[in-house]
Amino acid sequence: GFGTWRLWSKAAYQPVRWALEAGYRHIDTAEGYANEAEIGKAIRDSGVPRDQLFIATKLSSVPKGLADPAYTEQIFAMQLEQLGTDYVDVYMLHTPPQDPSQLRLLWSIMETLYSQGRVRALGISNCDVNDLREVF
Repeated sequence: GFGTWRLWSKAAYQPVRWALEAGYRHIDTAEGYANEAEIGKAIRDSGVPRDQLFIATKLSSVPKGLADPAYTEQIFAMQLEQLGTDYVDVYMLHTPPQDPSQLRLLWSIMETLYSQGRVRALGISNCDVNDLREVF
């Protein structure tokens, strides 16, 4: 896939367009990269149909303690809007939160997004087996 870490904001547009033109169909991004709007624009401008793409993104602000968990669904809705899609193929926590109870809460919220069909698969990035044991 084509990772977009370090392609901040407007710097993401052209590389994503080139990646799509070169045949990439998996795009990886995150709320914390601040580039989802530009990626969405590049996807729209590319003409590649959504059903031919695999989009993975991450929730960054809540697990890092920058936003309250109560805002998770609103943040996700904003991410979908910026990406120009009504679902993502994978939605991950960018990092597990320090508080294990918050990890379980966030996972529960993400499961709701999954059950609504807005996410096709869930994950946790940058974690270890102990973090996963908290969830499963």
